[in-house]
Amino acid sequence: MGVSRRSRTNWMDAAFCAARTHHGVFATLLYAATALLFQFHAVAHLGSTCACTTEDPTMFMWSMVWWPQALLHGMNPFVTHLIWVPDSINLAANTSVPGPALLAAPLTALAGPVVSYNVLMLIAPVTGAWFAYRMCLYLTR
Repeated sequence: MGVSRRSRTNWMDAAFCAARTHHGVFATLLYAATALLFQFHAVAHLGSTCACTTEDPTMFMWSMVWWPQALLHGMNPFVTHLIWVPDSINLAANTSVPGPALLAAPLTALAGPVVSYNVLMLIAPVTGAWFAYRMCLYLTR
């Protein structure tokens, strides 16, 4: 009695899914190693060196502190009087990072905004590359 075509197909699908999972883990580790290699100066001094090349990230670091603080204290997080005094600034019209700021709020509270920014800048390309890999895998089967 031979193996039916249906059970053989299920076995092959399971083997393909397992191989795909291993490839996904390997790809993610490769992306992470590449990100760490390119940002080694920031990894070596996570709390004191910024994973950046310009001064632009200071607004993002400020946002990482502002968003959790504003929401915790019941303030409007879109308007602040703390920067560019005496006028206020509309944060909805500027580049701000509320999602990542709230996601990294526990790390920001423990280690500070520089560490949170560096960790997010190390995770962002890895996450983007992993999702691009998954999308290509989905499209090509």
